[in-house]
Amino acid sequence: MELLVGAALAVTLILALGLWSTLRKLAAQREANQRSATILAGIADSFFALDRDGRFTFITAKAGEVLGMSPEDAIGRTFTAFPELRDSELYRHVTDSLQSGLPTCFEQFHPLLNRWFEQQIYINPDRGVAVFGRDITSRRRIEEALRASEERFQRLVNANVMGVCVSNGTNVTEANDLFLEMAGYDRNDLVRGQISWPESMTGVSRRETEIIRKDGRRVPVLMGSIEAESETLYVVHDLTDLKRAEVRLRQLVEATKILNSSFNLETMMNELARFLSPGLGDQCVIYIKEDNHLRRAASAGWDHTDVLDSPQMETVLNKGRSEIVPSAGIIVPLPSRSRIAGAIFIGVPNSHAIGHDDMHLFEEIGRRAGISLENAQLYNHTQVASRLKDEFVAALSHELRTPLTPILGAVYMLKTEPENKRIVNKAVDLIERNARTQAKIVEDLLDMSRIISGKLRLRQEPVELETAIRSAVDAVEPARDAKKIQMKLLLNPINGVVYGDPDRLQQIFWNLLSNSVKFTPTGGSITIELHQNEEHAEARVTDTGKGIAEEFLPYVFDRFRQEDTARNKMHGGLGIGLAIVRHLVESHGGTVHAHSLGNQKGSTFVIRFPLRPSLGRETRSRTASHA
Repeated sequence: MELLVGAALAVTLILALGLWSTLRKLAAQREANQRSATILAGIADSFFALDRDGRFTFITAKAGEVLGMSPEDAIGRTFTAFPELRDSELYRHVTDSLQSGLPTCFEQFHPLLNRWFEQQIYINPDRGVAVFGRDITSRRRIEEALRASEERFQRLVNANVMGVCVSNGTNVTEANDLFLEMAGYDRNDLVRGQISWPESMTGVSRRETEIIRKDGRRVPVLMGSIEAESETLYVVHDLTDLKRAEVRLRQLVEATKILNSSFNLETMMNELARFLSPGLGDQCVIYIKEDNHLRRAASAGWDHTDVLDSPQMETVLNKGRSEIVPSAGIIVPLPSRSRIAGAIFIGVPNSHAIGHDDMHLFEEIGRRAGISLENAQLYNHTQVASRLKDEFVAALSHELRTPLTPILGAVYMLKTEPENKRIVNKAVDLIERNARTQAKIVEDLLDMSRIISGKLRLRQEPVELETAIRSAVDAVEPARDAKKIQMKLLLNPINGVVYGDPDRLQQIFWNLLSNSVKFTPTGGSITIELHQNEEHAEARVTDTGKGIAEEFLPYVFDRFRQEDTARNKMHGGLGIGLAIVRHLVESHGGTVHAHSLGNQKGSTFVIRFPLRPSLGRETRSRTASHA
């Protein structure tokens, strides 16, 4: 009995010890689970676990935020019990893994949180799943920024703003179209590795250098590089246009220096022509317009093309626009302030190759040459005017002093021989004649002053030209007789009268006859003709004097201008008589022209006045009274 009791106690003790051990293991397991749950709950990332039936066994707060549920509501419920999850990518992957038992990994964008998550699905031994979600927003944004940066760089490369290539040291492995065009290669050459890279180029950081094209031509470039492991990225900018622009600028500066170096027109234009050929073309010809005629002022280079009479030249001069002469060159105008003063022809046989920049350079040189041409002409005119002024002052002093010498001599004669009647008469005649001469000089000066200031006044009345001519002939008779000059009058009747100032009309013929008497040698002749030419009265004064040089004819009526002052000193004069004649003739509505066959071949002056019908004395009187 005691044995049975003892055995029972032993069995009870063993069972109690086993139960205690089991209870301790369960408590330890529960404590471990609690610690694991505490650790998992403290995870900042998303984590949840499902059993093989898809029921939530664990879920972190972050996972609840991602799934849009509270952890308390999720535990024990199936994953498919939440309809708001069924359209999500996570739902599809989780259900697939529960069915297939295969793990998976994917990236998911959460639109409500505006975050990216990397979801990793693991398979548990009991065929449940554990889903770990890691926030990868920062990484995705960095990747997107890098991708966007790469796309921008790729767009920059493909935009062909600059040449871009990649070299492994001796060969170009990648390049954009602009670099290939710059180097003269194509894409096939790049693929076959036929674009070599000189070793001297390696390690270039930033500098101006040259690349050698496939055809051997050198291209100036600005190059920069970035080292990347075993390869180097090169950015290449073609400097050809810039270098060409620098050359054009230097050429323009040199041309400007030439144009500003001298006021001597011939010297300046010849130097410019020599600079332009062969600098810009193989031929250069400069044409200058003078008196509406174009003359060849300078030339250089091969003289094989003449464009003087070409239609392009006519267009340039009329419209002031540059013109290309096919297979010859280009003509650019020389514009001055108020007109086209000439043109420059630059011979360029390959005329179709003349670009916009070349045209601009040629036109700018032409514009500056036109200004310099006008400045030189103005300077020369100023010099001529200054010289004429000095010559006029000298001539005026001489002319005013010439009559004074005989007057002073006559006064001396009166003082020494006051009782000698013959000497007294001669002295008085001498004084009177020279005083009249001096008065005439002063009167001519006053007339010229009135003409210049616009204060010369004319009377208007009918005048018989024959009367005015005969009065002028009488006035020059003493001087004519002194030189034994024959005077022929061929005065034909005129059917009409000239309206004007009788004194001024007489002055016109007196000036012309005085001029003829002055320049006609002793024993010569002067012929005066008057006849009617349609509705005009035409008078001609022809002498056998020294004549007028052909080159001086256009200037014979200019005031203060005298032909060859050195030769004319023996004749004297101020150079204003013919200028007064022209003004007086034109003031009466007429015209005056000079003709001469040259030196020592005489001259002819032709005057034409408009005629009006003759009026009877009574009608003329009534008309005057009515006026």
